[in-house]
Amino acid sequence: MIAHQEIIQLIHSTSARGQLFLAVSGGVDSIVMMHIFYALYCKNKISMPTVLYVDHQLQNESKEWGRFVSEKAAEYGFPYHCLTIECNNRSENEARERRYDALLSCMQTNDILVLAHHLNDQYETFTFRAFRGSGLHGLTSMKASRAHKGVFLVRPLLEFEKADILKYAQDHGLNWVDDPSNQSHAFTRNRIRSALSQIKNKRSFLVTLSNISRQSRLLAQTTDEKLASVLIQPHIMDLVRFEQLSSDWQEEVFHLWLKRHLGAVPRLQERSILQAMLCAKNDKYPTQRVSNRSILRYRDTVSIIMLPQAYSEVLSSDVNIVIPGSGSISNPDGQHLSIRMLLDQKGRYKKKLQTLGIPDWLRVYIPVIEVCGVKHLATDSQLTKHNICWHVPKEWEHWFSSIRLLQK
Repeated sequence: MIAHQEIIQLIHSTSARGQLFLAVSGGVDSIVMMHIFYALYCKNKISMPTVLYVDHQLQNESKEWGRFVSEKAAEYGFPYHCLTIECNNRSENEARERRYDALLSCMQTNDILVLAHHLNDQYETFTFRAFRGSGLHGLTSMKASRAHKGVFLVRPLLEFEKADILKYAQDHGLNWVDDPSNQSHAFTRNRIRSALSQIKNKRSFLVTLSNISRQSRLLAQTTDEKLASVLIQPHIMDLVRFEQLSSDWQEEVFHLWLKRHLGAVPRLQERSILQAMLCAKNDKYPTQRVSNRSILRYRDTVSIIMLPQAYSEVLSSDVNIVIPGSGSISNPDGQHLSIRMLLDQKGRYKKKLQTLGIPDWLRVYIPVIEVCGVKHLATDSQLTKHNICWHVPKEWEHWFSSIRLLQK
């Protein structure tokens, strides 16, 4: 039996005080969820929720399903919004990501999005992630309540099996729509669902899930402590301390560090990046790019930063000249300066830069400042005679603190 009181407690257990939104597809799960929330609303246990329907435009019947959900929402007196999205490659991952983006676009900070996932979805998610190569954290599957991008996701049916939901719908005379794609074996999740249906007693799964969740929390706490012990700054890791960890801990710590700065990165790619950083010789500085950030080795450090894009010549006599992505230049006397990136000129200074151990990936971004007809690297001490000083970007300060000024 689906208990209303437990659902009320779940809703109030979040720290959110915003508006309630129900994600309703028209299937039996979300129709039952909407009926339960209608009953709670009639008893003044919750505020009026808004119903959201996402039309993926992947099925010919999708507009008809939207009308069905709209009519049901109107029957309950709930506000209704239809959100239309486009899925280019028809993949499950793309559809899910675009669906969540659309749902969240209607919401504000601290609002609550109620989803109709149930216990069978947990079985499927666990199995799906296990075959995908997820770690312990991934196998913890979905949570009944969690914060996500400023809102709260709540899954009140997560402890109930599909059979419980079907019985509720039949007992209350509810109608729903069936998505034929849920029966298609073209999708991995559907094949998993079909296989799991042959296993009758799955309740011991909850014990397994509880054990994994507890162990995952302990692992997360320890991993966080170990990561803190090897960081010089949030975006700079000390390789000497890092290499004192066992290989297993190195992988977990590196995974957490990348996740904080880059979000989800495939495990195989993580391992490839880690090996490239650890196996590089001291005079070699490998670079790996993920999304819009770069992972870079410099001497005994590995850093995650956003490298600037190339810029053309900057001509200015301002007292403070901002260089795109490469810091700023103090020019208190208002002298006319020509500023370019080192880029192709780095060969001219190669020996000096190598002697100082400035990595190749950083060299191209060192500004070349022309003043009084003479060109200087921005690190050149001769610039002080012209009362000119280059201020490196904050993310670069650690590296330049160990590099003396170039002497011509």
